[in-house]
Amino acid sequence: MRDDFIKPGSYAVLGGVEYRLRPRGDGWALWTDQPTAGFTPLGRREFIREIGPEEQLECHDIKHRGTYRGLIVEIFFRNSQGLLVATREPSAGEEGFEGSDPRDPYRLKTIPQDDPDLHFSTVRTRLPMPWMQRKPRDQADFDWNDFRDRLAATLRRVSDRTNLIITSHLYPTRYVQFSGQADRLDAEAPGTDVVGGADESVLRVAAWQAPGATQPNWSSSLPLPALTSEYRELAERCVAALRNSYGIAFPDEMGYRAWREAEQIPLGQTWSAERVARMDLGADSLEFPRLGLESNHVRSKGDATAEPRPSVWVSSLDHPLVEEILSTPTMAAINPCVKLGLLTHPDGVLEVRGRRVMSKVIALNDDGTLELRHWMAGPNHTTVVARADTVHPFVLEMVREMLWPGKQIATFEDAPGVNVTVGANGTEIRWGRRHWVHFIGGPETFRAAYSLIHLLNATDAEIVKSIETADGRPLFRAGETLEGAAVAAGYNINLFSYSAWRDWLERAKSENLERGPNA
Repeated sequence: MRDDFIKPGSYAVLGGVEYRLRPRGDGWALWTDQPTAGFTPLGRREFIREIGPEEQLECHDIKHRGTYRGLIVEIFFRNSQGLLVATREPSAGEEGFEGSDPRDPYRLKTIPQDDPDLHFSTVRTRLPMPWMQRKPRDQADFDWNDFRDRLAATLRRVSDRTNLIITSHLYPTRYVQFSGQADRLDAEAPGTDVVGGADESVLRVAAWQAPGATQPNWSSSLPLPALTSEYRELAERCVAALRNSYGIAFPDEMGYRAWREAEQIPLGQTWSAERVARMDLGADSLEFPRLGLESNHVRSKGDATAEPRPSVWVSSLDHPLVEEILSTPTMAAINPCVKLGLLTHPDGVLEVRGRRVMSKVIALNDDGTLELRHWMAGPNHTTVVARADTVHPFVLEMVREMLWPGKQIATFEDAPGVNVTVGANGTEIRWGRRHWVHFIGGPETFRAAYSLIHLLNATDAEIVKSIETADGRPLFRAGETLEGAAVAAGYNINLFSYSAWRDWLERAKSENLERGPNA
């Protein structure tokens, strides 16, 4: 293995030696993992030297570029298994390259450095001295120290069921995310499996907890209630990740999105219809103006077209299943923005990324059946939740994800001809004599299947009219068959009764009217 391999990144030359460049506070510093004269120890194997504001040093960016079996590649870093090689080539999957994140255009593969098919060279590009290039304070929205204080104050508002993601505009995989619980605040930051150029030594020094078997990201948990100093420490930890590990130059290069999950009935509890009617419906978007960042999500309880158009990602524009899905009247009614991109699963054909971190993917099996898969951030988090012999229910699921609750899909008051079976293997729905969809799991899957049952006999015209009018009509009326299935599944019938859902929807409609159509 070559000993002259230099990790890609920004470097400055001092005394003929190349040292990594690192932001430090309001300035910059040289970094090395070896004891060096003139450098100050920062950790066990961390040594830095502050760069004077007027100091003149030659700076350049280092990349390793080459080819691998006809693919144009770039080498991100070296580890004990070899080199992590990245490519944007669409055919890379045939050579074993895999995507770690659907929003990242790169596909990755670890290749032994002595592989005869791998050829690369080191490219050095001159850079302006970054400490001379800082934006004047009157041109920057705020600097990192100010952002740290803003973030610390904002984290106090990330309460139970609240989620906040702060991400780079240019590189969406470079982010920190927060999830509020009743007794703690959880924070996560991705490592090199998601951000190829991340410097994990920075995350380690900043006291992030390393990924484990159940947590693929670097993480940090803050017990609540917390002291002001503890919020500040967590904010410092996040600044280290965003600025020093991911290389985001200024806070105003980032945006955020936030939402609050709907309230759920705790396992083992039974609530009355009145308590169900008072359930917090959550919010599709929350505003945190104290952050000073641009918000990049749809408005809560408002028109679902607050974004220019909902977006779906497809594996190929000429894939037969993609053409079938996009040509349905329900998809045409919402006119989504169709994008080619890396999906969350290799054999997925269409994906929607809605108001949650979770993405939903439609995949086509070899036997012609379809699968609906849910994907959460991190490796190995793809789960098959349902199978079907027709695309129809999955298209409805995609449409609901893109529109709910800004617009409600309303049809008629019952679901005649729909047979529902709930048992230990999940929930099976059959309709139209031959079509079926199976939600995989146990009796609890009835909850996931229920909201789609009433749509299966709806005509395209009814669904399109519902999307266009968005008038808040009742979403469904549970028929005797559905109520029987709920009882068989062991659920409190109040949760699924027509009266309970009518109260829920009327309250939502009333809130919308009070706030106005564009609230």
